[in-house]
Amino acid sequence: QRICMIDGSSGVGKTHLLLAITEMAQRKGISHQYVNMASLVNLPTEVLQGIIVNQVICIDNIDLVSASSDWQRGLFDFINQFVENDNTLLLMASSQAISQLELTLADLRTRLQWGVNFSLKPLNDEQKQQALIQHAQALGMSFQDDAIKFLLNRTSRDMEVLMSNLQALDKASLQNKR
Repeated sequence: QRICMIDGSSGVGKTHLLLAITEMAQRKGISHQYVNMASLVNLPTEVLQGIIVNQVICIDNIDLVSASSDWQRGLFDFINQFVENDNTLLLMASSQAISQLELTLADLRTRLQWGVNFSLKPLNDEQKQQALIQHAQALGMSFQDDAIKFLLNRTSRDMEVLMSNLQALDKASLQNKR
């Protein structure tokens, strides 16, 4: 499938996944673009025309088009152009499933369902612990399980916050040479 839709609640990794895909495209020399609808919805829909030339296009927060009939039409037209241009991959992310989006343009809902759809679920505590351990190892840090459990028990359980805390610990350890 060339069109992919990802949905999930805040903090499950949708943006992280989109950015990783654009980074992989960059490494392979494939033209790519990541756009966040949060920064586009106050602009004219024609801004999408500038990114259609890319082979890999990642659009985050498409649920924000629900508030604008112009943007619903613009996204609809964009998806049609993407298919006509025979581009490689269109990956879109939303905080809601397609069926839950409050769209006034029924044809847009149909277009969003053209490809494969995935729902991301939040990690449980064991999975969060494993993710933190793997990220720490990737940073060249070694942690005892107790330290990771401390982070989980004493800080926010939001993965973005947990990863930021891990980054701060890494920076502090480098500054203190420990």
